[in-house]
Amino acid sequence: MVGKPIHCLLFSLIQQALVVCTQSLLEQAAARPGSGILDFEEKPLLVIEVVSQNRRADYVIKRADYELANVPEYVIVDPTPNKELVRIVAFTEGEDIYTQTDFRAGQQMVSVVFPNLTLSVNEILSPPLVEGLIKAEQARFQELEQRAERLAVRLRELGVDPDRI
Repeated sequence: MVGKPIHCLLFSLIQQALVVCTQSLLEQAAARPGSGILDFEEKPLLVIEVVSQNRRADYVIKRADYELANVPEYVIVDPTPNKELVRIVAFTEGEDIYTQTDFRAGQQMVSVVFPNLTLSVNEILSPPLVEGLIKAEQARFQELEQRAERLAVRLRELGVDPDRI
């Protein structure tokens, strides 16, 4: 997978899913609108889904479908109160059936396919609001601008033109 471009698709036909795939699978899916992601010879590298009202479909049927299709990793995000978890089912090295690992609040989820991808289960189950992230970034940017202006004033006091540095 090293060196191959990776892309994400958000499918919202029946259920929403985040699908991580190669450029070639992305192009195949774009060329055949309405096709299911498993309708192609090449398979996604990773599928992430939030549990729907049909829990059996997510935990049993889709798991079996993805395993049969040889999708390397399927992540189920279950924010159901008192059942909150992130479940990874994946093919581990040397295995031809999915193995399962559950992660709960307070833990870090580690992807099997992308071992450098470590995510906080707390943030997955209760993601920060985008608006809050934007405001925090704007405040940080404003602080940096103020610091830069104070530095420019000080440089001028010392006889240095900050625009010429």
